[in-house]
Amino acid sequence: MKRSVEIAIHLTFFFFATLFVLLLYEFITRGYAYQISNRESIVPLKFYWQFEQPRREMLMIASFTLWYGIVTFYAFYAFFKPILFDRKLYGLFIISIIIWIGGLVAYRAFIMRSWYHPALVVRDILIPSLFILSGTAFRFLKDWFTNQKQKDELQKQNLQIQLDLLKARISPHFLFNTINNIDVLIKKDPSVASEYLYKLSDTLRYVLYETREEKIPLKNEVEQIQKFIDLQRIRTSNPEYVNFSLSGTIENQKIAPMIFMTFIENAIKFTSNKKISNAVGVTLDVQGSFLHFTCRNYSEEEEPRSTNDSGLGLDLTIKRLELIYNGRYELEAGRKEKWYIVDLKIHLDDH
Repeated sequence: MKRSVEIAIHLTFFFFATLFVLLLYEFITRGYAYQISNRESIVPLKFYWQFEQPRREMLMIASFTLWYGIVTFYAFYAFFKPILFDRKLYGLFIISIIIWIGGLVAYRAFIMRSWYHPALVVRDILIPSLFILSGTAFRFLKDWFTNQKQKDELQKQNLQIQLDLLKARISPHFLFNTINNIDVLIKKDPSVASEYLYKLSDTLRYVLYETREEKIPLKNEVEQIQKFIDLQRIRTSNPEYVNFSLSGTIENQKIAPMIFMTFIENAIKFTSNKKISNAVGVTLDVQGSFLHFTCRNYSEEEEPRSTNDSGLGLDLTIKRLELIYNGRYELEAGRKEKWYIVDLKIHLDDH
């Protein structure tokens, strides 16, 4: 919870607490005036204002109550709750509440000798109890937000570590084969080989350096998908086995990096026949802030795909989707006849 938000919540609470105390003591004042005037008749409203002495006394009591309430609030907010309750010293915590309220009652009753005052119960027991509960509850709320934030940060750090490991092991098989294929191309067509070498270096630079941000421009991710697919095409005699289509507007949109790469690499890896056209089909459609990604690959295997062979890490991708797009994405994956299909829908951030 931000400091400014915390201060605003505290000020709002004390504003309404002040109104509550003043209204409560206003009722007490009128009741006290009624006792002094006549117990058997109803005193008109204007008559209450004639009793200045009890009103002044009640205002002093109300001021003291507010001051004592603030001290009580922060005593339990900053000390008793974190020091005693959080350490599971529940007995000492309850004893501290009894001593805190009992000490005030004893002070007012035996030192100030005002135990007979009709506001005693409200002033010295009810209101301090409310401030104790409020201070403790506010601390619970703050600790919950803090723990939740720390939990999210740890989860992000964990995913970042996993993503870094993912980058470190980015398909050595793909990397070595691509380099070998480029080496062959150098002898046949140096200009084409140079072009693919640039694409490979750009892909590695992108993976290692540009994916450090939580979100990157969708345009950059699409460019890398195209380069990755181009690099895959030179590994086979049939470059048409992979097809990528894009529709909609990708400008001014951002996406978590390497969300789609997992599905694309897995599709290429598990395709059983690379000799047919469109054995792997990747489509990306962006309409406003709604993104629809599909990836399918031809596979004659009847058994479901093992998550242990999920290439770049399907589990990590799902965790990242859950963390970054929680409640704003839909993912379906499974076989349909001889095709394995991944269907992903994401509601991107509005701009």
